[in-house]
Amino acid sequence: MNNNDDATLSLVQRAEILTQAYTAVQLYFAHWQALPADFDFDTVYRHALERGLATDDREQFAFVMMELIASLQNGHSFYWDTWLDGRHSTLGFRPIYLDGQWVVGQSWVEGLPIGAVIETINGQPTEALYQAHRCYFAGSDERARRNAFHRVRYFLPAELTLKLGDGRTLTIDRQAVTEPAKELGTAQLADGRVGYISIPNFMESKFEQGALAAVREFAECEALIIDLRWCPGGSTPGQLIEALMDRPYRWWTESTRATFGIHRASGAILKRYRDQMDERSLAYFDAMGSLGNAYLMWPSPPEPPKEPIFTGKVVILVNSITGSAAEDFVHSFKDNGRAVLVGEHTAGSTGQPSMYDVGNGITFGVGSKRSFMATGAAFEGIGIAPDVEIRATVADMQAGRDPVLEKALTVALQR
Repeated sequence: MNNNDDATLSLVQRAEILTQAYTAVQLYFAHWQALPADFDFDTVYRHALERGLATDDREQFAFVMMELIASLQNGHSFYWDTWLDGRHSTLGFRPIYLDGQWVVGQSWVEGLPIGAVIETINGQPTEALYQAHRCYFAGSDERARRNAFHRVRYFLPAELTLKLGDGRTLTIDRQAVTEPAKELGTAQLADGRVGYISIPNFMESKFEQGALAAVREFAECEALIIDLRWCPGGSTPGQLIEALMDRPYRWWTESTRATFGIHRASGAILKRYRDQMDERSLAYFDAMGSLGNAYLMWPSPPEPPKEPIFTGKVVILVNSITGSAAEDFVHSFKDNGRAVLVGEHTAGSTGQPSMYDVGNGITFGVGSKRSFMATGAAFEGIGIAPDVEIRATVADMQAGRDPVLEKALTVALQR
């Protein structure tokens, strides 16, 4: 693509992105079995092709691509345009869906507290706003799509008027709001008996390194609580796993597409000429065509522990935001029982996207690997189950209570 920063994309640029996306899905997408039986990607793509080639507006084209990729219902397939992202400031808060209501989960706006119920945004009921834009939010299940609702910022004006559950109205100038830098949180609890580490993400290596430093600091504590409730992923924190692992552990069981031209060709021939085939030909092409969506699957052998820094009790806090590389971290501890998981099911999406950089700040990825628990149990769109299930209610958030951390502290101090 040409290196420009204009608000338009040429016909060639748009055609290139659309055709590369279609090819990538056909060759590498590893999550077909999760889609409805009647899902027809060719029809979805044709609709995107018509709309994408009809507009040279970069923002509108991005929405076409976001909808196309989101149709795959996979948390590790995406379309990303840095130009679009730079044009739309933060909402000023992170909404979450809780107890049938849209609630402020994080806030960077004065006067908008954690736990506030958001009834309307610019006069539109928040749930209706979500439903109107749901088709643009990629996710492996409905819970994941709702967790992506903060991306609705692309569709909203710079000034927002919120009607809150307590009757107040609050106006936000998004351009005046600065989202604070992410920070690692550490503390010593229970008179120093328990170390606490809150990790915002694994996208920046400084957070894994900071967590490692904290593990060393808390090495003599009885227990360690790792809080991953706002950690959406990044790069798998292998060093942190090794620092805490005191027994053999396993990686995911994984699978990917096994695409062979003869099998896909046989499927196409079968689809076109089925009614004209004799019994022998039908059996042959049916058998060959059935392999058109074949998969390779491989388990992970146990790895021996190295030299752990911390050998005390480990408790990990998780919820539906805990995803991707954070789930890579959690999985091994769940599989071998090294840690106690407290909270809710994790996000249920990890894997390696097949990445495409088409230049000019535009990238997209297609999920090319499907993970299962080491046991072979389903994971995608389900998540990793906690050992102790508990979550904060809206009332807890509004009162400033954290029952999940309170429960984790009780678990950490149990003999």
